[in-house]
Order: sequence, then C-alpha cells, then structure tokens
Amino acid sequence: MEITEATATVTQQIDQWMHEGAELIRAIPSVFEERDGLRRRLRSAEEDARRLEAEMTRLQAEVDRLQRGRAEAVEALETYVAEIGRLTDNLRLKAKSP
Repeated sequence: MEITEATATVTQQIDQWMHEGAELIRAIPSVFEERDGLRRRLRSAEEDARRLEAEMTRLQAEVDRLQRGRAEAVEALETYVAEIGRLTDNLRLKAKSP
C-alpha cells in the first residue's frame, strides 16, 4: 500500500469518525431529554406506589375491622340462639307439667 493510499484510508476513517462524532453530539440533547422524562416518570411511579401502599394499608385495616365485627356478630347470634333454645326448652317443660 502506498503512502497516498494509506493517507487516503486514514483520512476517510477520520472523516467517518468526525461524522459519527457529530451525529453523537447532535443526539446528546435528546438523550438528556429522554433521561429527564424517565426521571419524571420514575418519580410519578414512586408517588403512585406510596399512595397505593397507603391505600392498601387502609383497606387492610378496614378488612380487619370488618372481620372482627363479623366475628362479634356471629358470637352474639350464637349466644341469642342458645338463649332462645334454653327458653324454648323451659317453655316446653312448663307446658308438659300438670
């Protein structure tokens, strides 16, 4: 390879690198814009996650309260049914007595 061919090849490669470098430099602002947009989306997603976690905690507390209320209602109903059974038995015994 002659010196002029080598020089031409190096010159072409340098021109190509300069062209690619210029393209990369032009792309930098859009990369920063995309980064900023992604950061905004991340902050928004984090805020949503915190809000949803708080809502989940509130709903779990509500479920727990409702389950306790249900258990209390079942217990009270069982007590009433037992009392009605006892009263019914007493009435039946009195009705059978002469």
